[in-house]
Amino acid sequence: MRIARTWQTLLLSLLLMLNALTGPLMGEVIGATIQQPAAPAKDEKPAPKKEELILKPEAKVSFTTDEGTWLSLDVAPDGKTIVFDLLGDIYTMPIAGGEAKRIIGDMSFESQPKFSPDGKQIVFISDRSGAEQLWLARPDGSEPKPVTKGRGAGMLMFLSPSWTPDGNYILASKSERGIGTFHAYLWHKDGGSGVSVGPPPPAPPTPGQDAGPARPQLNKMGAVASPDGRYIYWAQRTGSFSYNAQFPLWQIVRFDRETSETSTITNAPGSAMRPVLTPDGKHLIYATRWETRTALRVRDLETNQERWLIDRVTRDDQESRATRDTFPGYAFLPDGKSLIVNIDGKIKRVDFTTGAATTIPFTAKVEMDLAARLHYDYRVDDSANVRARLIRYPSLSPDGKMVAFTAFNKIYLRDLTGEAPARRLTGQSTGEFMPVWSPDGKYIAFATWSREGGQIYRVAVNPGGGTGQPEQLTRRAAFYSDPVYSPDNSKIVFTTGAIEDQLFADLKGDHEFLSETESILHGHADGEVDGLGGNTVRDLRYIPANGGDSVLIGPTQGGRDPHFTNDPTRIYLSSGQGLVSLRLDGLDRRTHLRVTGAGAPPNPPSASSIRVSPDGTRAFCDVQGKHFLVTIPKAGRETVTVNVSGPTASVPVRKLSAEGGDYLDWSRDGSTVTWSWGTKFYRQGVAAEKPEATEIVVELPRARPEGVTILTGARIVTMKGDEVIERGEITITGNRITSIRDLAAKTWTHPVTGRDVL
Repeated sequence: MRIARTWQTLLLSLLLMLNALTGPLMGEVIGATIQQPAAPAKDEKPAPKKEELILKPEAKVSFTTDEGTWLSLDVAPDGKTIVFDLLGDIYTMPIAGGEAKRIIGDMSFESQPKFSPDGKQIVFISDRSGAEQLWLARPDGSEPKPVTKGRGAGMLMFLSPSWTPDGNYILASKSERGIGTFHAYLWHKDGGSGVSVGPPPPAPPTPGQDAGPARPQLNKMGAVASPDGRYIYWAQRTGSFSYNAQFPLWQIVRFDRETSETSTITNAPGSAMRPVLTPDGKHLIYATRWETRTALRVRDLETNQERWLIDRVTRDDQESRATRDTFPGYAFLPDGKSLIVNIDGKIKRVDFTTGAATTIPFTAKVEMDLAARLHYDYRVDDSANVRARLIRYPSLSPDGKMVAFTAFNKIYLRDLTGEAPARRLTGQSTGEFMPVWSPDGKYIAFATWSREGGQIYRVAVNPGGGTGQPEQLTRRAAFYSDPVYSPDNSKIVFTTGAIEDQLFADLKGDHEFLSETESILHGHADGEVDGLGGNTVRDLRYIPANGGDSVLIGPTQGGRDPHFTNDPTRIYLSSGQGLVSLRLDGLDRRTHLRVTGAGAPPNPPSASSIRVSPDGTRAFCDVQGKHFLVTIPKAGRETVTVNVSGPTASVPVRKLSAEGGDYLDWSRDGSTVTWSWGTKFYRQGVAAEKPEATEIVVELPRARPEGVTILTGARIVTMKGDEVIERGEITITGNRITSIRDLAAKTWTHPVTGRDVL
């Protein structure tokens, strides 16, 4: 056996030497014989991983339609073909109408096609790579290739691609910051990362620097070039979204590619959107709102005179974020005598002189691939009691034996030394929130809230059980939150604001948005207590521990979660700038520490909560849903910035809860940190490896309706296939639907006996 193996080894060595000497042909033969793959050259890069859509089809829906909503249209340069998007696929059809042919479409979402000036390519938006990008294809849909690339952290949003007249560049709007504003860019059809049209959007402020007044973010959509290529027109507004919007929001802006001069050329009361130019470049058409309707309007670019073209077209989308632009794409025929527009679900030809609209009939066979159905069965809990799913504002007693918290908008106490159930602290009917223990453990102070406003109360703790009689400490009704005792037990510090700003909300502390996307959706960084208005400032105040008139410390300046170290003269707050403190006389405001996580510079996400330890040497932080202990160095009055996401931080950092949690706090002696997650209260020693979790159960009797209720004369969509009862009657007994009756039927099922009744 040893001799045979030796000969095999020698033979293999000889073959490999012969392969090296005799060239590629011998290499192919020997490689096939010994199945030895060729090693890649040193300078050869591995093939990039193909980016594709993760979703895979599992079913298909097919039907034929002769109408469609929000069809973005274009006309080929020879005037013979219309291209449009329908339900995420792209179709073409003859200019006279007929049967549309799907040229691009599968599980991905394709939209907003546009012919190149020579008619040899179509640019469109697609997420077939797993993220939305610009793509090119031939007019028959073949040979698709990406113009832009990226996914994951590089995910972008694109809108309304068009071409420059020379056919070399693609114009489109791009959003780089989640759901932020869009900006106009140019991409060469042969590649490149694109260039900004005019000055790029302003960068976010650098952390730690005075950002000054908020810089307006301009939103630019629907960019199109003039026929001579010198000018670019787009619709523009300030900001990406606003509640209770007031018109006008959008106007048409003209950009000079030679001088970079920008000018607003419309002043439409109902906004001006989705600009389109006549083939000769002499007229501008745009969509605008007139009363409750959307119409197209014509502007003579030489005389600046305007006229109406056609009323009651597809309704615009300017009240939302306009993720497919504010109006669907439409286009002129090459002779400039008419436009092709999507109106009332149809494709219509609109005469440019008279505004008369003629339907171009079409049919499209839709074949939609469907991914796996997202379906989950949930059992409805109908037991006698309802259980709290969340404990809020947990506060550990100074001796570590009890925890106070809010559930069902009332304050409860739970003994952590045994298995006794949680019990109410008071017998009040008003909402009770944010309990905090006095340093001696004798009292619990808390804030209340109702439509009449709130107060701060305290109640003596009865270790033996039973509810206490609360004592009102504040003198005037207001919005109060986050009460905290000073360590010398002499004062209670809190934040306060106007009642009127909070009347239509429930009480909760300020909310730190975890992403720019979330902040933009809400318009600004408000808390859950966020009624109409909300324009007044929040103040930081204190009262004597036994009650009395409040004393102003100063404005919170966006700070939240006031708390102390062992020093009774300074109050600390978490803020967007980091850990801030000031004296109780309102002076000497400082920013001590800024903790950041993983994110693109120059503005990585900051800690959403920072709580300093009683001895002031460490901070318990929540960064991107994870918990960290961060050492606080004494480095003068400069702000220390610590990034916890890198391999090495500037100071010692220790990871705690990877699952995160809410309501971060320290024990009175600084040996333990606490937080809650759902119905569990967590305690972890600063030197311990794992936290100690306590499940807290609070239950109340479930509200159940009684008696019989009958809803009659309704159109009922049942859960029995596609059954619809046009005129029916529903009988509800208690909290259950016990019968459904078709009033047109001759019999029905009695809700009690279950028998058919005439």
